Amino acid sequence: MATIAVCLPLFASDDFDSLKAKAEQGDKDSQFELGKRYLTGNGVSLNVVEAYAYWKLSGVTLESFRKDCESKDVVLTKSQTDKGENLFKELQAQIAKSKGE
Repeated sequence: MATIAVCLPLFASDDFDSLKAKAEQGDKDSQFELGKRYLTGNGVSLNVVEAYAYWKLSGVTLESFRKDCESKDVVLTKSQTDKGENLFKELQAQIAKSKGE
């Protein structure tokens, strides 16, 4: 008898809203997955600014993010980087506030 292994994405059963809620509560895996979805347009509109902000929350560096963008033929402009930094700071403040920090 053969065994079949099925590989599913980490958040296969989560819908976008619950993934985003987890990310905004400070869950690093959810932040990374949400950033990946924004970068690839998987289930959402492609949005490099949102992708960068959520990946930065998860601990990804700008250099690593740029390399991943390049591998997907996505260009990250200075303006997008600045907007991503601002969004990152806003999200970081919201997370800290929700945790009572």
